Amino acid sequence: MKVLLLGNGELSSKEIDLIHELRRDLEFKIAVIDGGYHHLNKLKLKEDYHLGDFDSSSSQENSIQLEDQSLTDLEKSIIELGFRGFNEFHLFAFHGKRFDHALNNLEITFRLSRNSSIYFYTEDFKIYVAKNFFSMNCEKNKVVSIFTFPNCQFDSSKGLKYPLHGLQFSCGEKTQGISNLTTANLVEIKFSHGEALIFIEH
Repeated sequence: MKVLLLGNGELSSKEIDLIHELRRDLEFKIAVIDGGYHHLNKLKLKEDYHLGDFDSSSSQENSIQLEDQSLTDLEKSIIELGFRGFNEFHLFAFHGKRFDHALNNLEITFRLSRNSSIYFYTEDFKIYVAKNFFSMNCEKNKVVSIFTFPNCQFDSSKGLKYPLHGLQFSCGEKTQGISNLTTANLVEIKFSHGEALIFIEH
């Protein structure tokens, strides 16, 4: 099942348009975390779930109290919604206010994507976690950047200006994966080991 998850960060007009585009898929549920509730009026949406410890908002209808203070609200929410059958998460408004929070949210995205499909949105990029194979329909001439953890051996790629065939990227070494470009409406990347955060401009 799919869920669109709203945080308490910034939400641009471009991201608002993306949210409404995703909502055309009626399978999507709406969940807000704590202070992310304030985005609902702007979006003209009603939430199906309101999660958090409610330190940034008051408890509302459909509230789910998250008690464990050893985890962040985002991590607790993904785990809780996973227990409720959700396995595809689209995260909006989890960046923009504090850079350390944004980095931590990306780390959570990376770590929990091993059990679920998680997509992290910013004003300019949709961010995926890929392992072994990545495929996406997209427009031509869009920026693609790749960050590997800890390293990846790439077997092949399609639809990129700078092919990845036979390359190995390692975290902490030369940033070879920055600012590639799409040359087709389909991008495919195959790699034999490792995991990667893939940023695709939208």
